[in-house]
Amino acid sequence: MRFLIPLIAVAALSGCMSANSPEVQAARAEADARADAALTKALKGKVQSGAPTSCITLSQARSSTTIRDRAVVYEMNAGLAYVNEFQNGCTGLNDTNAIITRTTTSQLCRGDIATVRDLVAGFDMGSCIFGDFIPYRKAR
Repeated sequence: MRFLIPLIAVAALSGCMSANSPEVQAARAEADARADAALTKALKGKVQSGAPTSCITLSQARSSTTIRDRAVVYEMNAGLAYVNEFQNGCTGLNDTNAIITRTTTSQLCRGDIATVRDLVAGFDMGSCIFGDFIPYRKAR
């Protein structure tokens, strides 16, 4: 009986915040809006230029910016940028975490896996799978 009471309490509390509750949906919508704004800011003045590609050459990347748990923007040479939206998102990726990639070639490709690392605690939190790389260039 003493185990039954805590079990009932846990069951009751877990029903309070279901995945489809209005609070959870509102939080997701707010996070999506922040991610949209961050992606728009990262691509300011750029337009999509060409078809998506399956790989990029890492030595040509000057910098990268993660967009919450959704995407990463790679700034390349000559004003080119590639946006990669992770397949199924990238749970755990936020402002205090980073993605760590390990490749056996000089390229990063669709299907490659990145590890999410907590930079404060120093441990791995999950992984992400890269999708296609969408090219963007400065608008003329």
